[in-house]
Amino acid sequence: MKLKRLLILLFFPVFATGQTGLSLKEAMDRALQNNLEVRLARNNAEAAEWNNHPGVAGALPTVNLSGGDVQQSTNIYQKLANGTIIERDGAAGNTMNGALAVSYTLFNGYRISATRERLARLQEAGDAQLLSQIQSTLAAVIGRYYDVQRQEQVGQALTRSRDFVAERVKVLETRARVGLANDADLFQARIDLNASEQALSAQQLAIRQAKLDLSRLLAVPGDSTLSPTDSLILDQSIRQDSVRSYLQRNPDYVAAGAQVVINEQLEREINAQRLPSLRLNGGYNFQRSQSEAGFSLINQSYGPNIGLSLQVPIYNGGAFERQHRVAKLQTENARIQQQNVEQGLLSEALKTYAAYRTALEQVGLQEENEQLSRRLLDILSQRFATSQATVLDLRAAQASYEATAASLANVRYTAKLAETELKRLMNRLPE
Repeated sequence: MKLKRLLILLFFPVFATGQTGLSLKEAMDRALQNNLEVRLARNNAEAAEWNNHPGVAGALPTVNLSGGDVQQSTNIYQKLANGTIIERDGAAGNTMNGALAVSYTLFNGYRISATRERLARLQEAGDAQLLSQIQSTLAAVIGRYYDVQRQEQVGQALTRSRDFVAERVKVLETRARVGLANDADLFQARIDLNASEQALSAQQLAIRQAKLDLSRLLAVPGDSTLSPTDSLILDQSIRQDSVRSYLQRNPDYVAAGAQVVINEQLEREINAQRLPSLRLNGGYNFQRSQSEAGFSLINQSYGPNIGLSLQVPIYNGGAFERQHRVAKLQTENARIQQQNVEQGLLSEALKTYAAYRTALEQVGLQEENEQLSRRLLDILSQRFATSQATVLDLRAAQASYEATAASLANVRYTAKLAETELKRLMNRLPE
């Protein structure tokens, strides 16, 4: 059901290229519509669905219709026992035939049932692989989407810091005009202002690059005007026990389990080749020949037919045994691969969960640090304006604010990435 809901998004556009405001849902929908890997996985899943049919497994009868009409010209020379000679050039002849043949497998060692089960599991694996690609694409979109916001938040902090430096320059210039400030403090302030402008310019470049990365993922390359509108909200409700329980819904794990069944059914199909096969055959035949030469000028026959055909394999050079041994090894490898996938998913989930909880703890601390550093910068700026704080105090407060603001943006982004990865592993994207 979840896969069907996601597939609906692949066929309906949600926003125009020229639009700048962009919600997370719009970004995810657009990516699903245009991502090339998703389209490939979707085609593979559709092919597996088409192959999952009783006719492909041999469970349905086969019906064939054939016919022919041949015109001929014959030169004849016949000498009979009584001495009569028959000689004719260009004797016309016509032969017509038609047949309707129906064949139905009554028994072939349960090969049909094994094939049908294998085709069903192939479709399941195709759906799981499509869902896995969709989950990976959505996780990438979420990461790029909030990376733009992270870079913008850092840019806002740098802009605020630049404004404080510019104010410091004005204060020092005013003091210098009345002889209350030395040139060293003023020169340092101007140097700091230039450095702030450079840092802000570099950050604007980082913002544009982040937007370009997002636009490429949405198949609108070169568009740096996209502006995410959804705020980053952290989901703090994920628990470790729920992560473990959801891992069996992971599409990679589902696909690995389907592959085990696929190989088991291949074993059954190979074993079925050792058993007799019985087919029911029937049809209707028509034949008519006409010739101007010979003793029979017209010969015509028609009518229905029905019968059974039995095939019993006796010996084929040991091919069955070799095929069966190979199939058993492939099944064992599929089981090993399933265990490997399960262990890998569990290990990745536990590491990601630890990073997620750590990042959430750091977010609270960094939010407090950012608020304190901002208040400190405000206070010292006011004190500096009244000559109650030194340049060194103000510069230290400014550096502290820039660092804590950037750290807050980074740790919130890290927490969101860990949250997104956990939900991808749990097959919970989107919610």
